[in-house]
Amino acid sequence: MATVTHRHLTFQEAAGFLPGQTRFKRVNLAVGFLFEKAVYVSATPFDSSSEDRRLRVIDVVVRTRPDPLTSPVVEVTVESLGPDAPTIWYLDFGIIEP
Repeated sequence: MATVTHRHLTFQEAAGFLPGQTRFKRVNLAVGFLFEKAVYVSATPFDSSSEDRRLRVIDVVVRTRPDPLTSPVVEVTVESLGPDAPTIWYLDFGIIEP
């Protein structure tokens, strides 16, 4: 049976994450090697009953470094699709291993 590890990050945008803008985040998940593991990433705007906000993950890159003691880094690019701009949004990571 597969094992899933979850990481949740919260971001706040004082001026709002305007439609058409992108954000690049580099995250060290501190889960050890990602060999034979899958990484799932989702971006979610804060739920507001009076606004229509959408986010899309447009790129996920797993980057390793020459130092084997450094955990792999996941680089994520998120785009705001609007029509309203979230001020709070979340990135959720699922690390799935057999």
